[in-house]
Formats: sequence, C-alpha cells, structure tokens
Amino acid sequence: MLIAKGHKFSLSQCPKNEVEVKEIQKIPYALAIGSLMYDQLSPMSNALHILPKFPYFDTLNFDKIYQVGDSISDTGNLIRESSIGSLSPFARLPYGETFFKNATGRCSNGLLMIDFIALSAGLPLLKPYKEAKANFSHGVNFAVAGSTALPVEILAAMNVLSPVTTSSLDVQLDWMHSHFNSTCQSQTDCAEKNSNSLFMVGEIGGNDYNYALFQGKSIQELKDMVPLIVDTIANAVRRVIRFGATRVVVPGFDSKSLQKACCGTGGGGNCVGNGGGGGGGGRSGSGGGCVAGAGAVAVCGKYGSRG
Repeated sequence: MLIAKGHKFSLSQCPKNEVEVKEIQKIPYALAIGSLMYDQLSPMSNALHILPKFPYFDTLNFDKIYQVGDSISDTGNLIRESSIGSLSPFARLPYGETFFKNATGRCSNGLLMIDFIALSAGLPLLKPYKEAKANFSHGVNFAVAGSTALPVEILAAMNVLSPVTTSSLDVQLDWMHSHFNSTCQSQTDCAEKNSNSLFMVGEIGGNDYNYALFQGKSIQELKDMVPLIVDTIANAVRRVIRFGATRVVVPGFDSKSLQKACCGTGGGGNCVGNGGGGGGGGRSGSGGGCVAGAGAVAVCGKYGSRG
C-alpha cells in the first residue's frame, strides 16, 4: 500500500490471515514506525504524541539524556563548530528532507537512533551543544560528525590525519565537564541531578579506523590501534561515572571491556555479565552495578539486573 501524508488508516488494513501476519512480521519495528512518522507528520511536536514508547526506556524513567559520539548521533554540532562543517553536505538538503524538511546537521534524511530513544522516553529531541541559546533542560548532545575516539594529537603521532573535526571524544567530555560546571553547585549536586539521566557513550571509534585505512595504513596497523581505542572509550565511561552517571549505554562495546571500565578490577564487586561478561571487581563510586551485553550494546547502571 502506498502511504501519503494525511492518509487515513483503518482496521480493514490490518493483516487478515497467517500469510499476511508473517509478512508484516518481517518489517523491523523501528522502520515501520519511522516510515509512518515521516509520511504522516509535519510539525515536530506531533511526534511526541504519535511515537509509541519502547518498554525498556519507558521503565527506566530518565529525565535527561547526554550523548557523546560521532555522525551516528550528531544532531547539529559539526555544522556549527567550523566553516568546514557549515559547508559540508550535512548542512543542506537532501539531508533532513524526509522528516524535518530541512537540514539539521544530522547525517541522515530523517531521525537518528538517539532521536528515537528520546521520543520513546517522552523527551524532546536533544539539542546540539554548539547551538546558541538552546534549551538543555532535558540533556545535551555533544556528538560531532567525523570525530574520533583518540585525540587528534595521538592520531597525528601515528601519521593519521583527522580531516573533518578536532572535537574527539576527550574534547566532547571537556564540553560536558564545562556544562556541568555551569549547572551544578557541587559534585554531590551533580550526582543528584544526574541520578535519573541516561548517558550515551558512542558509538565512536569507527572514524579512527576509517581515516587510518583511507590514509594507507595496513590491517595490522589498524589492529594495533584497537587497544588504544578501547581504553579511550573505557576511560570515557569512567569519566561520565564521575559526573554522577548511573545509567551508561555504550553501543558497539564488548562486554569485558565495559565491565572493567564500569566496575574496575579485583576484589568482590557488583557486576553482572551477560553473553561472555563475567563478574569483575568493584569500583568505588561507580554509582551501582554494571551490566554488559554481548557486543552490540553494553550498559552500566544502578540496576544490576538489567541487560
């Protein structure tokens, strides 16, 4: 069935037999909902009332989201931070055309993963940190398209150039530190304010390998970069925990590395592993347990039973 804006739906269009049910089951949930939103919505505010909540995010009941990462999650920082970004393709159509009807700096024609998470939690879409006078009452997006996990200085020492931005993961965390310095009265105050916040660390690190590969590095040289990149992301998890984070999602991170970052090593601890994780040690001040998923997504949180 072709769907156009303003199309009216009815029960008569629901699957009527087992064959039709099996066919519709093949369509990913996010794709189906996203397609309906793209075709049916015009005003952005309507999305908050249309999109069904995903049960996992609904039960977590967080009130803010903080994101660091690269183009997978940038909602407008690159196009604002430099002339390179403002002249990039992401600053003009066709980027953004199917949902926002204009370019927002997202490297997509529509919504990103972080947008769906925010909407499903009943929160506004995250504003980019570089947007002047933005409302950050429900969180901040620090992610920058083209950014790397490793600092540009370390990449340069490997003769790898970061051609798009110098705002690597540590720079984004510095922005986060500045933001909390301006909004928190003390470390205790920050921990209280962030107790119901979700922290997304990544996805990030892919550009480190992309730039190295495109600039002539061998597969072995890329493999040699892996421990550095993993350690950098693990350190980022530790750093956001010091900001008071109790719920940390690390997309694309392996479970054992996340457990080390979240819980430390040695001693008896409050760690739960799943899909190859395994107990680790306790890290004082980590804000609670840590749960590691099998490769695709790993989660640190105060709910040790959640995966």
